[in-house]
Amino acid sequence: RRSSKGMEESGGLRAVKFIAELGVNHLGNVKLAESMVRMAKESGADFVKLQYYKTHMLYDRSHPLYRDVRRAQLSISQIEKLKDYAEKEVGIPFVCTVFKDPKLVEDLEGVGLKYYKIRYADSQNWSLINRVLKTGKMVFISTDRLPLDPHYLYHPNIRWLYVNDRRPSLPSDFELGRAAVFDGFSSHHPNILAPLAAAIMAKSKCKKEYYIEVHVIPNHNMETPDAPVSLDFKELKTLIEYVGMVEQFSC
Repeated sequence: RRSSKGMEESGGLRAVKFIAELGVNHLGNVKLAESMVRMAKESGADFVKLQYYKTHMLYDRSHPLYRDVRRAQLSISQIEKLKDYAEKEVGIPFVCTVFKDPKLVEDLEGVGLKYYKIRYADSQNWSLINRVLKTGKMVFISTDRLPLDPHYLYHPNIRWLYVNDRRPSLPSDFELGRAAVFDGFSSHHPNILAPLAAAIMAKSKCKKEYYIEVHVIPNHNMETPDAPVSLDFKELKTLIEYVGMVEQFSC
């Protein structure tokens, strides 16, 4: 049986829960990241998420994204500081994506991480997934295909998030029928249309638990690798308010 821990800790009985993904939009600036954590909470998000990676494992120095991704790379001490800030000062549960190497899980366990995320590119990285599952923590996994192995498909600690990895995604990339069989939706769309549609679908299916992840950015004038797939906090607040109205409908 799946645990309702995530719903209990994020507060309230709302079935649709929002994960505000800071991505690399904080530019490696901890103060900016802290302000984004506050804005996520004020906008109504249920979780805030950051990323823990080593740039050299992802790109070589000649890659066009190397410089921006390296600038936004956070140390484990910075992750710990932001986790404590989110959970203890702001009062919002903290999620962190762990990239590629199972050894990085050890660092995150050292800071007491409660929620993990596995990105689309690692959705078939079973050594990483298995290491995270050994922690006993909840893990969100973004993928466009569910596993056939029932051990993973029905694992009580996994929440499978439907994603299309085109960045930015087009409206035609979003398949309502496929989103319906997942535990949530990770959006790479540049507006609120697809996540709102996912929430309406979740309500129509009377889902008791559904997670929607959206990238967030302080303003759309910023130039970052994640900017084309991000909502600003006004858009996030509007999205969450609309979903709150949708949840008043009867199943």
